[in-house]
Amino acid sequence: MAEAIDMVVAHHQFFGIGQRDSDLIITCGNDTYIVHKAVVCNRPEFFDRAIRFPVGGMYEIVEKYAAVGLKAFILKKFSLAYLYFWKDESFPKAAYHAPTTTPENDGALRNAIYKTISEHMELMKDPEIETLPVEFKYFSVRLLRKKNSQHR
Repeated sequence: MAEAIDMVVAHHQFFGIGQRDSDLIITCGNDTYIVHKAVVCNRPEFFDRAIRFPVGGMYEIVEKYAAVGLKAFILKKFSLAYLYFWKDESFPKAAYHAPTTTPENDGALRNAIYKTISEHMELMKDPEIETLPVEFKYFSVRLLRKKNSQHR
C-alpha cells in the first residue's frame, strides 16, 4: 500500500498539484490524503491493494463526491472482494455497512451483498448477518428475490 501511495504522491509532485488544486480527500484510518481525481483514477493499482472490504468505505466517499467513473471501478472491485472473501470475518461488517451508507436509489452495492448471501446461505448462520433482515426493512424480500432469480 505504501508503494501505491508513494506513486500517487510522486504524480502530485511531478504535475505540481498542491492541496489547493486537489478535488478529493481519501481517508484510511488515521491517514488522510488530499489528492486529485485525475491522478487517482489513473492509478487503479492503488485500489487493487485495497481489494477487501474497506472498498465499501471508498464507495461511500465516491458517492458523496459524485465520481461516477471511480464509483463503477470500486463497485467492480467490491464485487470481486465478495466473490473471493465472502468467508472473511470482515464480510458481515461490510454487509451491514452498505445499506447504512448508500442512498436507497443506489442498490448496486446492496445487490452485490444479496447476491453473495444468496449464493452462500450458510452466511445466514452468522449472528451479524442474521440481524440484517431485522434491521433493514426490505433485506429479506430482496434476498429472496435474488435467490429466486438464481433458480430460473
